[in-house]
Amino acid sequence: MDRDPTPGPYLAESMSGFAEITGLPDGPPTLPPFGLADGIAGMAAASAVVMALYHRDARGGTGQVIGPVRMQNVLFRMSETPGAIRWTGRRLGADTDAVFMDELGVSEDRLRELRERGAVA
Repeated sequence: MDRDPTPGPYLAESMSGFAEITGLPDGPPTLPPFGLADGIAGMAAASAVVMALYHRDARGGTGQVIGPVRMQNVLFRMSETPGAIRWTGRRLGADTDAVFMDELGVSEDRLRELRERGAVA
């Protein structure tokens, strides 16, 4: 049992490269304000349960031992696996203008003012 389990998710998110692609382009790596690694570990555990039940019910199995492995699931999920990633998505901030003006109703002048004050990148 870990004495302090807190560093686990931060270590996994940092090693996965997630911290490097977030935050401002000229700033330091930024970790998410939520448990990203915990959520991905939960999805991996739920998938393991579903596959164990499928093995039992559809394949006539007697049961399986399951358990998520620390960090491994985040690394495969967030890594740049050769041949598997075709497009990593739009850069953070690519839709800032559309979100502020179209969705939130912020005027172009107000958005310019926020940028000048450094509140919006």
